Amino acid sequence: MNTKIPISIAGNLVADPELTIGESGTPHAKLRVAVNQRIQNPDGTWRDGEPVFHNVSAFRMLAENASTSLKKGDPVTVSGELEFRSYDKDGERREARRIIADTIGPDLRFGTARISARPEQLPSLKRLLRRRGHKRRRRPVGPRTT
Repeated sequence: MNTKIPISIAGNLVADPELTIGESGTPHAKLRVAVNQRIQNPDGTWRDGEPVFHNVSAFRMLAENASTSLKKGDPVTVSGELEFRSYDKDGERREARRIIADTIGPDLRFGTARISARPEQLPSLKRLLRRRGHKRRRRPVGPRTT
C-alpha cells in the first residue's frame, strides 16, 4: 500500500546527494536531510530536540541540479509528497518512508544563493550514462512530421 501526503521540510544535508541513472535513463538523486527541532522548556528557554531524518528522492532535472548544487551540511528546503511503503524482505513485513521531491533549494535564512543557467548536459550525468552504455539521443530539428 502506498500513501502520499504533501510535506515541506527545512534541514541540513547529512551527506552529499547520490546521483544514479535508472535502467530507463532517468536520473535519480537520493538525499538524506536532518530536521533539527527546537523545544520550548516550561521556563520559556529553548533547547535542541532529537533530529528527525528524512530520505528524499528527486528525479530528472531536479536530481541533476540537486547533485551538482548541494553538498553535505548545506541548509535546504524540500517540498513534495511523503510516501509510505510496505514491503516484504526475507519474509518479514517492513515499512519505509521517503519524500518524493517536487522542489529542493537552499534555505535562504542561512545564506544567499544565485541561480545559474543550466548547462546543456552536466558532465557527471554524461559519465554515468556512458558507464551504463546509454547513447546520446539526437532530437530531430524542425517541425514534427507524421
